[in-house]
Amino acid sequence: MTPERKLTFEQFIALLDHFDAGNPEAISDPEIAQEYELYKLALHAIRYKAITDAVQKARREREELAIVAAPKAVVRPMPLMQRIRQHAVKIAAALILVIGVAGALGKFLTTTPASIEQKYYIPYELDITRGLVTRDALDQAYKAKSWPMVVTVFRSREPKAAKDYFLTGMAYMEEKQYASALVLFNTLMTSNSKTHTQLFEDEAEFYAAMGYLATNQMAPAQRLLDKMEADPDHLYHRVVSGMNGLESLILRAK
Repeated sequence: MTPERKLTFEQFIALLDHFDAGNPEAISDPEIAQEYELYKLALHAIRYKAITDAVQKARREREELAIVAAPKAVVRPMPLMQRIRQHAVKIAAALILVIGVAGALGKFLTTTPASIEQKYYIPYELDITRGLVTRDALDQAYKAKSWPMVVTVFRSREPKAAKDYFLTGMAYMEEKQYASALVLFNTLMTSNSKTHTQLFEDEAEFYAAMGYLATNQMAPAQRLLDKMEADPDHLYHRVVSGMNGLESLILRAK
């Protein structure tokens, strides 16, 4: 674990001033620069948590306390206390941000591409109502969840159809043989591109993205996820659009 950093009061005030001014290039103290980056991450967390409400509540409580305490303030404060009072609003907001930082930092450390795949992976169920045609051996093996048999049938089959590539890729996914699954999904998508068809294209894109996440390959996964999110007609548009925005931001930052 990274040892906890403790800033001096002067460093803390300087951090708040830089944070308000938004000029990280002017920071010369490396400790303040590191803290500045954590505060930037907290700003992303604010979009997904109720920290704004907490800041408003803290400000209202401070104003109420100031009104009540004003008549009793007969002791002249020391210079240090004057400075603290001058920065009271900023410090209150910063303390709330620290809470956000802790949560966001914990999220940052625990969120990985593989963890996203585990959260959003959906086992593919083969449609058994496609007309009145009797399902073939590969379909039957897939329906029975006999993943090695799916692969065996696929290897002996010529010619191979788009569905064969996809279902066998899914069999590899269920066996967590992601590299083999990605080869078949990409072969299917390349074939569709050459023949200008869309056979199992949406399915291949979604599960290829899951395969990339499972193997911590964020760049190709993000390209596919962005494509699906931008296409409202995509079969998995709703699933991808429903993914946690903070998780996506963290993954992009890593």
